[in-house]
Amino acid sequence: MECKKQGEDIHVIPAFYKIDPSQVRKQSGSYHAAFAKHEKDRKVSEEKMQKWKNALYEATNLSGFHSNAYRTESDMIEEIARVVLQKLNHKNYPNDFRGHFISDENCSNIESLLKIESEEVRVIGIWGIGGIGKTTLAAAIFHKVSSHYEDTCFSENMAEETKRHGLNYVYNKLLSKLLKKDLHIDTPKVIPYIVKRRLMNKKVLVVTDDVNTSEGSRVIVTTRDKHVLMGEVVDKIHQVKKMNFQNSLELFSINAFGKTYPKKGYEELSKRAVEYAGNFSADIGTRSLLDKALISITSDGDHVDMHDLIQQMGREVVRQESIENPGQRSRLWNPEEVYDVLTNNRGNGAVEGICLDMTQITYMNLSSNAFRKMSNLRLLAFKSYQDFEIINSVYLPKGLECLHKSLRYFEWDGYPLESLPSTFCSEKLVEFSMPYSNVKKLWHGVQYPKLSHAPNLKFIHMGECESLSFVDPSIFSLPKLSYLDLRGCKPLMSLSSNTWPQSLRELFLEDSGLNEVPPSILHIRNVKAFSFPRLEFITVGECKMLQHISALPPFIQSFDVWNCHSLQTVLSKFND
Repeated sequence: MECKKQGEDIHVIPAFYKIDPSQVRKQSGSYHAAFAKHEKDRKVSEEKMQKWKNALYEATNLSGFHSNAYRTESDMIEEIARVVLQKLNHKNYPNDFRGHFISDENCSNIESLLKIESEEVRVIGIWGIGGIGKTTLAAAIFHKVSSHYEDTCFSENMAEETKRHGLNYVYNKLLSKLLKKDLHIDTPKVIPYIVKRRLMNKKVLVVTDDVNTSEGSRVIVTTRDKHVLMGEVVDKIHQVKKMNFQNSLELFSINAFGKTYPKKGYEELSKRAVEYAGNFSADIGTRSLLDKALISITSDGDHVDMHDLIQQMGREVVRQESIENPGQRSRLWNPEEVYDVLTNNRGNGAVEGICLDMTQITYMNLSSNAFRKMSNLRLLAFKSYQDFEIINSVYLPKGLECLHKSLRYFEWDGYPLESLPSTFCSEKLVEFSMPYSNVKKLWHGVQYPKLSHAPNLKFIHMGECESLSFVDPSIFSLPKLSYLDLRGCKPLMSLSSNTWPQSLRELFLEDSGLNEVPPSILHIRNVKAFSFPRLEFITVGECKMLQHISALPPFIQSFDVWNCHSLQTVLSKFND
């Protein structure tokens, strides 16, 4: 109580268990007996005892809990835990958003719209321009009020997730989070009765970020498009207000200098930076993009995710390279522009990268020399973002004649031809991916370029190529090859090689036609994961880096392992 008097940020919540608060206030009953004993023993000074009495009196004037007001002890404990958690969430709220400026006005407006104490279901829309802080604001509200609800779910980047995986995936992910159980519902329009029943008994808080029910539940939706929020579904819309100049300068200073004001000598420069951003510095920072969570890199280093504002800025820079003619830009990603450039042969040496989502176009017929003028093309990716079905909408009726030697990254899901161009040069190639393609041989003879001239190639993905029957031994001489995926290549009956690259880390052959593998595979020292589904006899020795065998094949008769010191798990149906 003394610390509270001194202004420290301390919450005191009295709990009166099987005792009347009036006894505590007046120090009667057992309290009177206890103080009388202290006075008799004289081990505690009168001054200290008076402080105790004052503290007890003050505590009874605070809002707290009385056991008589609850049916059972567990009800009282549950309510105490709920209130304490709520206060802790509120207390810790600023620390979780360091480097961000969260307007009290925006927060209080949304809290009032939520009507937390009401038992009705409410859907609140947060609307504003990109980067103004919609997600940060939604996260702050979520953090602050989540203790009021039985279950909560914060779903970020809904538009991107829906685009990549489909609405059904996002739908199942949301329900699985709320019900704490993996669900596999085939269609969002038909919810199983038992799922409906469980949801009806829950009071939940759901935040869905970037969108292109039991009584008392709340749903918060963030979007840049106000039309998404129009209609009968959303109860109220909150438009996020832009920061004023002073708040923008404060936010900029926090990110740039670690304090709420500019460093001495940088005052004018800081003001100019904020003015340049139009009092809109929610996404300005001088630390690295990683430190500011504007980009993130997966633990394996294979994927980079970036803030959509960074992506938009980069794309606008590229667009400015040639506003009228996309074929003169360094990068192409817009499906309509890719279609126009490739079908009309408008690309030239300026084009360095093409990334096409094939699910976004219906049909694209390319000439054999569609890439001939693109002498600096380093990245070519024709992707299908469907999880279980390859959508190949690109056709080459006259074949493909030219892919330049500058190519470093080549990905073509469902490649329609049986071979690559005879002039294909793999000298600079680092990643090669053609799952679900019609390729028959990899690589052989004049028609199929040898990969022995690909010293930088690290990644080969040919999974589900149901026509692939031959893999040239030159693949196994690649000095940097770390990943080889031949899953689902049913015509592939054997692999012929006397040597295997010591750089190989992952080798996948599930559901291929292999009946045996060459004995030379025993000399692979660094492989961390492999799978051979049709083998009957397996002997693995001296694989120093082998950590995980994903599954023993169903026909296994003998499995012998020695000197594999890093091996941690071997999964088998027989384990059951």
